[in-house]
Amino acid sequence: MKKTLIVTLGLSVISFVFMIFYFLASTDIYHDYVSKTVVSRGIISNVEKLPEWTNCKGEWLILQTDFIIRIIFMILIILVLIKLIKNYNK
Repeated sequence: MKKTLIVTLGLSVISFVFMIFYFLASTDIYHDYVSKTVVSRGIISNVEKLPEWTNCKGEWLILQTDFIIRIIFMILIILVLIKLIKNYNK
């Protein structure tokens, strides 16, 4: 049980850090991202001249990683709570 609590605590710290990265990445995407929809509508001319960073690949990767970590963290929290509830009744 102690190992599970330590893993949960560690994952909560990682989740907190990634929550900050999520905010920063989503803000960066909001300011810099040029979506395929914008390009396909012809709103932007000379698309080939756009710099590579307008794809925001790193920022999207951070958002995906944060989502996976949050799912794992929530599942682990549920399991820990179930274990604690079972042990509380004994």
